[in-house]
Amino acid sequence: MSKHLADTLHRHRADCVQWLEVCDYSPRTVRTYDLNLREFCDWVGTQDELKELSDLTTSVLQNYMIHLSLRGSKKTRRGRRKKFLSGSTKQGHATALFQLFGYLVKRGFLLTNPTHELERPRKRKSLPRDILTVQEMLKILASVKGTKPAALRDRAALELLYTTGMRRAEIEGLTLNALRIEERLVLVDGKGGRERLVPVGEEATRAVHQYLKLGRPKFQKRGTNALFLSRRGGPMTGYSLLYLLKKLVRKLDIKKNVGLHTIRHTCATHMLQNGADIRYIQQLLGHASLKTTQIYTRVETSDLRKMLQEFHPREQF
Repeated sequence: MSKHLADTLHRHRADCVQWLEVCDYSPRTVRTYDLNLREFCDWVGTQDELKELSDLTTSVLQNYMIHLSLRGSKKTRRGRRKKFLSGSTKQGHATALFQLFGYLVKRGFLLTNPTHELERPRKRKSLPRDILTVQEMLKILASVKGTKPAALRDRAALELLYTTGMRRAEIEGLTLNALRIEERLVLVDGKGGRERLVPVGEEATRAVHQYLKLGRPKFQKRGTNALFLSRRGGPMTGYSLLYLLKKLVRKLDIKKNVGLHTIRHTCATHMLQNGADIRYIQQLLGHASLKTTQIYTRVETSDLRKMLQEFHPREQF
């Protein structure tokens, strides 16, 4: 086994991870890259023919991507293999390799970057499932009642999610410093460390203001700056908010598979249905590429198809 090369790669991996932290990549992104690169380094240790860094060619990296595709797969009853790794997961592994080998070239450990010729796995863009209707979303928000601190917090968090379309990690990371209540703005720390200022709707602003005044002080037991606090005084996790949302959905008998990301999709779809410019939605959601946002236009297309089938004379006979 090529243990020497694997050990060398692990040292470079650790240095690369520190470099990414210095470059202000989010802790979550750095952690994911680190886990993916650890797996790559361990795999290299099983390849007897690999002795030096220069042996890590594009062909070798391509073999590793094939290994990932087959890893964890199993044979079906018909003898075919079913792959478990999604396109986005494989793409994440490839991106981690790009970061590592880019670092090795910059530091002079390699003359050429083998990832330049590496084919990036395609990430399948699927339509968001189970978008909530306006009525369903309003029912969920209205079902969080009362003046108890937990109710004020939960209402504020859900209103903020719906008005801004934030990701789970983004609302988890919100701090008091991110709020600009008077301007009705919130500073969101998005993917890849990209910050964006997002406007906050009137109802959400009112809910957050009430929570800050009557709810949050009841939870604060230690010096945390997190906006949403748990009963113990620490930052409220996305899992707690997800549990709340699923509980409300069951209570209201909404027959849809709803998660926190559903509210993000719902926010974008409702705004598009009401005539919002897609470039505004891109900025609101923090999409680096307009192509990502354009998936919501496909949702609209599916609605148009239903209208055609229901109302066009040629579809009636």
